[in-house]
This record gives sequence, C-alpha cells and structure tokens, in this order.
Amino acid sequence: MTEYEILELTYSILDSMATVFAVYLTILTGYLIVAYLIGRQLDTSQVCVINTLFVAITVVQVYSVYNYAVEVESLLQMKAQLSDLTPFQHAMSQQYSMYMTALLMLFGVVASLYFFWNIRQAKASLCDHQEEL
Repeated sequence: MTEYEILELTYSILDSMATVFAVYLTILTGYLIVAYLIGRQLDTSQVCVINTLFVAITVVQVYSVYNYAVEVESLLQMKAQLSDLTPFQHAMSQQYSMYMTALLMLFGVVASLYFFWNIRQAKASLCDHQEEL
C-alpha cells in the first residue's frame, strides 16, 4: 500500500469514527429525553424493550469506535515504516485518546441506564408517598 493510500484510509476511518460518535450522541440524547419525560409512565416490559435496544445499539457503536481506533493505530504504524509521522499522526499513534473515547462512550451508556433507573425509582417513591396520604 502506498503512503497516500494509507493516509486516505486512516483519515476516512477517523471521519467514520466522528460519524459514529455523532450518532451515538443523538441516540443517547433521545434515550435521556424519553427517560425523563415518560420513564415513570412506562410499564416494565416497555422499559425492558427500550433498555435492551439502547444497550444493543450503543454497544455496537462503542465496539465500532474501538475497532476503528485499533485500525488507525495499525495504519499509522504502517505509515511510519514508509516515512516520518507528522506531529498530529504521531500523537494519534501514541496517545490513547481514541480508546478513551470508546471508554467514555461506555461510561455514558452506564450513566444513562442509571439515570433511567433513578427516574423509575422516583416513580416508586412518589407512588408510596401518595398511598400514605
């Protein structure tokens, strides 16, 4: 593979990573809005469906970002054998920012599930409080 082809593929993958991250943020925001607005009104089966779909979709996205990061690292190692890396390329190949992005995305999934659970717990507390009155 030529240096140009390696770089073209590398930057194409970086662009794909950005797209996956943007879609992830969109899904995460939609999930949080649903959790906040109607989370208390959903029955258990609806919550299970929503949470299962959310986890499945976001885990695929996290896995994609991780795989893209592995591929970018590999491509930059190939490029380093052909010519010196630019400062940007060197930073991309040495730092773990792309891996941290995947980890941050995973943390966002867990935090969102906790948020939904917390909203549902508020419903239970509200129902208990109304029964006491």
